Amino acid sequence: MKLKILFATIILLTSFSLAAQNKSDMDYWKALAEKGDVSAQYNMGVLCEEQKDVQNAIKWYTLAAKQNHVTSQYNLGGIYNQKKDYDNAIIWYTKAAEQNYVNAQYNLAIVYERKGDLQNAIKWYTEAAKQHDTEAQFNLSTIYYNQKDYDNAIKWLPFLAESLNNPEAQFMLGNIYLDKQDTAQASNWLSRASQQNNHPAQYNLGNIYLHKKDTVNAYRWLYYAADKGYADAQALIGKVCDERNDTKSAIKWYTMAANQGNSDATFRLAQLYDKKEDHHNAIKWYTQSAKQGKIEACYNLGVIYQIKHENAKAIKWYTEAAQEGHIFAQYNLGIVYTLQNDLKNAEKWMSLAAKKDNLGAQNNLGLVYKRMKDYESAETQFRAAAEKGLAAAQYNLGKLCYERNDYAEAAKWYNMAAEQDDVKATFELGMLYYHGRGVEHDTDKAKTLITKAAEMGDRDANKALFMFEKGLLNK
Repeated sequence: MKLKILFATIILLTSFSLAAQNKSDMDYWKALAEKGDVSAQYNMGVLCEEQKDVQNAIKWYTLAAKQNHVTSQYNLGGIYNQKKDYDNAIIWYTKAAEQNYVNAQYNLAIVYERKGDLQNAIKWYTEAAKQHDTEAQFNLSTIYYNQKDYDNAIKWLPFLAESLNNPEAQFMLGNIYLDKQDTAQASNWLSRASQQNNHPAQYNLGNIYLHKKDTVNAYRWLYYAADKGYADAQALIGKVCDERNDTKSAIKWYTMAANQGNSDATFRLAQLYDKKEDHHNAIKWYTQSAKQGKIEACYNLGVIYQIKHENAKAIKWYTEAAQEGHIFAQYNLGIVYTLQNDLKNAEKWMSLAAKKDNLGAQNNLGLVYKRMKDYESAETQFRAAAEKGLAAAQYNLGKLCYERNDYAEAAKWYNMAAEQDDVKATFELGMLYYHGRGVEHDTDKAKTLITKAAEMGDRDANKALFMFEKGLLNK
């Protein structure tokens, strides 16, 4: 977006004599200017500006501008704008713009847009656009387009797109029709922009063909953009290859896009390396993705470092994700701290996940509370998950009840967990039947349950079954 600059020229007065023109320009114009001649004041401003004497240029332009000399007002606005004195630039551009000076209207709009005052930018772009200033029409359309005010944008775009063959206008028109779900019109305008090598248009057109399952045309347009370095197209080609299990090609295109900072490609590239268990490259790209703000990348880094038993690094990345509310990061962070016997931090992070109704977190938080000997809180957490059907929580709640000699309640929860083939619950329930605790003594049922647990690989069940068959199991 460039300001329009007036190439200042000396105004020749018809009353000048030949002798006067042979005098020094500066002395001649100065004498007239000091008498209040507005054209001479303007000419002095031009001469001073040409000599890089900005201070005196401002002086003479101001004298002329105060006499409502429109070009002087415009040039003053330009000088102040170059000095980044936007308040004075606006003052003088406005005076010229109000005299319907189209370049002043356009430049005034640009100054307002740079200041973030879109209301006034739109006002003055519109005035210039009405005078057929195509740059003002384009900028005005762009503002409306970015605001998704497509009705106003489309007032100016067709002329720019059709008559001037402007590829950016064609691109915006295509996207507007795409948003309106008019695929035919969208394809028409995007195609025209694409043929002028507009890479975003080529990308969007490729996407349209992709959704139509016309892979030949999709790849054709995506490749045009990707080959010229358009990162979004490179990322999308990578995704297509990825979905076709063409890992080598996917890595190639993802890498090209990721090297340009495309966040989607960066994360997907990391995922590919993660699936290949190439932790070195997975860490490299997940780290880059994390720096781009991808919370899932932080979580995945935590998982990799936990697998590698690098708990300090796992904690670092889990914490990054957990602080942003990532529930599984909160859960895993709680697990890591539990394994380190840091029950305070384990309780802190596991609680956050548990409050979001994560059943695993509720169950493990119960275990943390149990280790902290807060049995009431442990029961609350076990029960919350158990009542929603988590077998592990049903077993742990049953065990808690058993340890306080509430055998009937223990049997109830062991039974629920055993019905879901929880091996420990199956064994413990079998022992309750064998001893007749909380349930009626039933040797056959006890043997059935203990045998089932043994077949599922429980060592205690195997030992108990051996003792049972030898008649050595204590009653």
